Amino acid sequence: MKMKTLITCVCIALAATLGSATLKAQYGPLTGSGSSINWKYETGTGTLTLTGYGQIPDYSEARPAPWSSYRADIKKIVIESGVTSIGEYSFSGCPALTSVAIPASVTQIEDYAFANCSALPAVTIPAGVTEVEDGTFVNCTSLRSVTLPQGISKIGDGAFANCISLPSIDLPLALREIEKGAFSGCKSLATVSFSSANLRDIEEGAFYNCTSLRSVELPLGLREIDKNAFWGCTALTTLSIPVSVTKIEGGAFGGCTALRSVTVWWKVLPVLRDPIFPSVPVSDVQLNVPQGTESVYRTAPIWSAFKKISTVANAEVDGRRIYAADGVLYFSLPRPELVRIFDISGRLLQTFSAPSGSSTLRLVSGCYFVQAGDAAEKVWVN
Repeated sequence: MKMKTLITCVCIALAATLGSATLKAQYGPLTGSGSSINWKYETGTGTLTLTGYGQIPDYSEARPAPWSSYRADIKKIVIESGVTSIGEYSFSGCPALTSVAIPASVTQIEDYAFANCSALPAVTIPAGVTEVEDGTFVNCTSLRSVTLPQGISKIGDGAFANCISLPSIDLPLALREIEKGAFSGCKSLATVSFSSANLRDIEEGAFYNCTSLRSVELPLGLREIDKNAFWGCTALTTLSIPVSVTKIEGGAFGGCTALRSVTVWWKVLPVLRDPIFPSVPVSDVQLNVPQGTESVYRTAPIWSAFKKISTVANAEVDGRRIYAADGVLYFSLPRPELVRIFDISGRLLQTFSAPSGSSTLRLVSGCYFVQAGDAAEKVWVN
């Protein structure tokens, strides 16, 4: 009897010791960031919680995060207010992760922070973040909902590449660049809302092989479409390119075999040095051009391959006038429009409904972006 009691006591003591050791391995402070952040992993719920103030440091394969041994089992990540930055590879490769809470205090999310989190269904990026860095959500194959704040100005290389379940994306107002391969391989991406973005450049392969994308209406203000930007978008049927575009590189719309209608707004055609519609049967595609330019397109390189050319009214591009003089912003609009005023950094300052005809708005001196419907102008107010 005494022997049984002794064995029982030893087992209990050993279990307590092992349990204590396990518990110590599940929490601790972060080092190397100059911040005061602690982490805790609860095995019962699969929850990783980070509390404190400052930056989560950058990690890598050579220097993994302290919770890396639990990556396969992490189901939920809670980052509490006070954390300001999420470092490189912080939570990459968490295949069971289904929930992440990012607080408003976070203003930066570094490269590959959530890469290869293949079960993550949704993410909301807080308002203070201004760039989605390279590969941030690459290979998040279950991602179906992404909420981007309006202040995002750049979506980096491969940021959402191979997010094969993502059905749509609303691009933010301040967005100026979509970098190389940002949405490449997003095979369920059927809808991209470009209309509100102050986009300037769509880089190489940005929407490569987005095989569900049906319609693309690029925003006024866009200047460059780089090579293979929309290559292999085999469901794309309609395309509209604004007058502001001055450069389109080779293969930009290559392999878009379902294309049926292309609308362009140039009266003076930009010089295009390489084929932009390779592997597209353009002789069967309707090309819509501004009034009075049909003969120009019929003899121009690239465009002369289109055999169905017709004209569209110029009101959409010529019917609006936006200008400033003596501290006053003047509008002349063919129909009522929602008008948005942005500062030079892309921050939304004011929104109002302008009537058809002429109207005015007094502004303090400075440089502004003014968007009326799908028209956008950069104006200086003196």
